[in-house]
Amino acid sequence: SMRDDTYQHVCTVVMGFASLFRFTGYDMATFIVESVLHSAHLRDPTSIVNHAGFLGQAVKEISMCMATLAAHIIFNYVKPKWALVTGTFILCLFTASFLKINNVLYFSVNVLMGIAFSLTFTGVSTYQMQFSTRETLARNSARVSAIGGVSLCVGATLYMLISSADNESENHEKADEYRYYSEGETRFMYGSLTAALFISLILHCFLPNREVQNSVRSNSPHEKLTLREQAGVIRSTLFHSSMVKLIPVFVNQGIFMTFCLNIYPTSLQYSSILSNVFVQF
Repeated sequence: SMRDDTYQHVCTVVMGFASLFRFTGYDMATFIVESVLHSAHLRDPTSIVNHAGFLGQAVKEISMCMATLAAHIIFNYVKPKWALVTGTFILCLFTASFLKINNVLYFSVNVLMGIAFSLTFTGVSTYQMQFSTRETLARNSARVSAIGGVSLCVGATLYMLISSADNESENHEKADEYRYYSEGETRFMYGSLTAALFISLILHCFLPNREVQNSVRSNSPHEKLTLREQAGVIRSTLFHSSMVKLIPVFVNQGIFMTFCLNIYPTSLQYSSILSNVFVQF
């Protein structure tokens, strides 16, 4: 069989590229979601409510908060690999829903998105502990993050190529006021993002399940608790003095991430003045 050190390298590379395609699909979709849905609302006000992008993000965050509280219960019955597969599949549904935009489908998928985020982020760390030892966990985690971080460059390049190929959006009467997305451009863009997420889904399916000797997970086994015991642990953790002290940090992080993923990129597309200033920089 494959040596543990070689096995760790293989898992790191596959996990890294799976993260790259996953982040390419989701991050790019999030950056432009409000502008895309606002454009769809202008074309057909009955298809989607105004500012649905911001409202959908709020639904997703609330769903993720609730799902995260139950994540450890889920991992009593689901292996990290299949949690990642399930989460990535839901992300595929999210981007694919833009091929047929409507209120029911969009907000329903955002509820599932909260579950997807909980499964994905918890699954990534849990799976890394499965193929890493205490000595190699930091190294493997850094490599996965480094490969996944390339998604910003890939997503930006994909966005420029798609935008430069579409003339209908530039000729729209509102194009001088903010970034308008035509129906054709929306379908092409989100179809491409769905394809990226599908590649990520396939890579996650091929992740091996074997644990290395002296893995972090084997040395710190997941304790299977009943639903009542898990609820008690969550309650005691939430009200622990150390956790209460960290509340301002978590609140600040939540506000900062919301600003970076939603408000900031949307402001660049809504305002032609801000867009021009940004281009000059």
